[in-house]
Amino acid sequence: MNSGTRKYVSLPPNFQSGLDVINNVDSDKFRLFLNRIAQDIQMNPDSNNPFNEEQEEKLLASLDLDKNQLSVLTQSAIFILRQAIYNITSVDNFKNELSQNLKLTDEKVVAFMYVWSKNAKGLIKSSKEKSIFSRKLEDVSWLVDIGVASDEKKQMFGTHSILQLNVAGRDGHQSNIILDLDEPALIKLFEAVENIQESLDALC
Repeated sequence: MNSGTRKYVSLPPNFQSGLDVINNVDSDKFRLFLNRIAQDIQMNPDSNNPFNEEQEEKLLASLDLDKNQLSVLTQSAIFILRQAIYNITSVDNFKNELSQNLKLTDEKVVAFMYVWSKNAKGLIKSSKEKSIFSRKLEDVSWLVDIGVASDEKKQMFGTHSILQLNVAGRDGHQSNIILDLDEPALIKLFEAVENIQESLDALC
């Protein structure tokens, strides 16, 4: 697989406008804003609202944004940092993603690099601690099946894989998650596992 074309950090379509907002706000103020978000993620990895109502009002005035722009800015910044926690394998890799993939200005890339250098260890540690309390994979079972579909003229054969994931929660209760994957979905899963392995190797 060609890892050179892989995107480690990307935004869903509804967050794309957040990149424009990031590029247009004052860089010094954005660095402080981003640092506050990084600190909030460390305290509460599941948080999506790092600012209270009073703080939001101050940010609206300070950053010269409306409420929708502030919301998009906040969620985009959170999303980028969270993707970095789980996907980024090096500082240089993160920098390239921000500048080449997300097309952030040099000033905003510097802001992200500054905040990442100050908070990376804490962010990664908090994500590890969070994983301790999530469900744990106990076992994996799989099989390959051949399905048959037909139309008026011919029969068509297609292969797909079935994965059964046995997971256990904190209380010890076990449950099964079943995934029915065709070839494109299986390739996507394999690529995701490769990304995870690269990230784990980089942290060792």
